[in-house]
Amino acid sequence: MKYREKEHSGKDALAAFILALFIMVLEAYTLSKTWNWHLVTALGVPEISAKGAYGITLAASLFMHSSCESDKSLTKRMLTKGFTVLIILFVSYIAYLLFY
Repeated sequence: MKYREKEHSGKDALAAFILALFIMVLEAYTLSKTWNWHLVTALGVPEISAKGAYGITLAASLFMHSSCESDKSLTKRMLTKGFTVLIILFVSYIAYLLFY
């Protein structure tokens, strides 16, 4: 089914927008924590704040490709992305506790 043929409700779009805002903050937090836990300790690079991590996340997203043709609704895709970021944060924290 082509993207144009799909009908997205306003409710789905609003929920996806709110989730996107939350996920952007979560991604920045996750990147800053992961950076500070692992790269600062292992490589001695400077720490970054959540604001700096947000900038890196935005810059990296310019090079990422996201297909609009998906069988999942926009809200489900955003929930999947948020869950993935939480898993990365959790695994990174466990590695930090075990190895540093």
